[in-house]
Amino acid sequence: NSILNSTRSIVYLYNVGKTQIHFLNSGIYDQLGYSKFEMDTIGLEEYLEKIHPADQSRYKSHIEAVLLGREKKFTAFEYRLKKRNGDWKWYSDTIFNLKTGLTETIELVGYATDINAIRSKEEKYEREEIRLKAILENTREYYFFLDLDCKIVSLNKNAKDFLYDKYERNIFEGYSILEFLPLETASVFTEKFNYALDGAAIHYESQFQDKKGENKWYQFSYIPVRDKKERITSVCFVFMDMTEIRRTNKSLLELN
Repeated sequence: NSILNSTRSIVYLYNVGKTQIHFLNSGIYDQLGYSKFEMDTIGLEEYLEKIHPADQSRYKSHIEAVLLGREKKFTAFEYRLKKRNGDWKWYSDTIFNLKTGLTETIELVGYATDINAIRSKEEKYEREEIRLKAILENTREYYFFLDLDCKIVSLNKNAKDFLYDKYERNIFEGYSILEFLPLETASVFTEKFNYALDGAAIHYESQFQDKKGENKWYQFSYIPVRDKKERITSVCFVFMDMTEIRRTNKSLLELN
């Protein structure tokens, strides 16, 4: 018991025949705030009440899968447990059989490790990713996120529509952006892209002809994207049609 109580995880023993959890180490008290009286020898249904409603059916299914041998041994399962104050904490629970013979299961052992900090960060990143995606899908710019080999990791709807209009092809993640550029343009693109890989953010404007022969001005940016360790993992290539803005600025200058 002293060894089990010294671990920072929650360890419990579940008697299958009696459908009771008859041992809980001190982790359940230290981390979730319950007293020994509240949690001493509780039934499975009582333990389920401490599990988030959205996770309860998955937890029961996981228990059944372990009992029937459908889960690999030491398969971890993630779910939320309620603290005594009503807050929720994420745990990664490894559940496995204790057997007296070849087939008879008498107990299940659960070893639940606190992963709340990790899941909180993941949820934060997911929220930020959803918010960023919403912004990118409602902007005038054309966004391409490219890996180190110029292959498209993701792009917004504007970028997809632009390339389809220009090349009459549907563009998907995994394509190299160089496939869609004329040779002379690809050469300039590669040069700027390599500058970004070296850590420089590149911004410039240039003029191109569209399919109708109209000259249009575009602003181009190559922005290095770094991970938490400041390593460059991709390049954000952005461009925007500046033709109307330039025309407006020109008209304003002529009025003055």
